Order: sequence, then C-alpha cells, then structure tokens
Amino acid sequence: MSVSDVFEPKPVRTVSFDTPLSDVVRLIADGEDDYFPVLDAEGGLVGIFSAHDVRAFTFDESIHRLTIAEDLMSAPPIVLTPADDLHTALEKFNLKKLDELPVVAEDDPRRLLGVLPRRAIGRAYTQRLSEMQRLRAD
Repeated sequence: MSVSDVFEPKPVRTVSFDTPLSDVVRLIADGEDDYFPVLDAEGGLVGIFSAHDVRAFTFDESIHRLTIAEDLMSAPPIVLTPADDLHTALEKFNLKKLDELPVVAEDDPRRLLGVLPRRAIGRAYTQRLSEMQRLRAD
C-alpha cells in the first residue's frame, strides 16, 4: 500500500514564514490543528511546526513580535510523497514521533498537497486486514 491509497487531499492551514508569533498563537487558539506547514513568499513548503512547539512561548508576550514562524519551524520538513509506501511513511512518522506529515508532489518537494495523519495508516491497515479475513472466510 502507498500513501496515495490513504491520502485524502483537503485544505490545510498553512502559515507564511514571516507570520509573527502573536498571530501563530492566535491561530492555534482559534483552531483544532496541531501541525502547521510553513510556506515561503512563493508558496513553497519550507518547514513545519506543531502547536506543541509553540506552547513554551504562549505566555511570554515579550517575544510575540520578535519571533516569526521561521524561528519556530523544523526545516527541512520530513515529508511524504504519494508514491511512498506505508512502511516508509511509518518510519518517517517515528523519526520524531510525529502525528502528521506533509505530503508533497513527487516532482516538486516544495509543492504541498496536504497532510497525512498517522491514524490514517492505522485505519488503512485495519481495513485491509478485515478485507483479507473476509476473503479467507469465503
């Protein structure tokens, strides 16, 4: 099975690399997303950060205007492509114990297609095992 078998592209909340920390904190507080891909001025993927990465800075308002998303992000981001197999995807998730990874175009690692949650792989494996058990029972 590959990432393309379980990946469902949908809108992703992204952040510009120069977004002030005060806006990042507001974005996290106002939404339910945990991971935020960071885009450069041309719209290319350059990094990612999690709400957890920001938590330490939430109440230190003295740095809210001094810090931008580029300061918070992990770069280069760990990414997946639709052609990656799910075993490779799980290995990448485990590199830093991540729950979501950006999926990028195979021909352009800066073109963000969306994000893949780790739980989607678990659901896919469970569904595939159920199908295989059903086939064996028939």
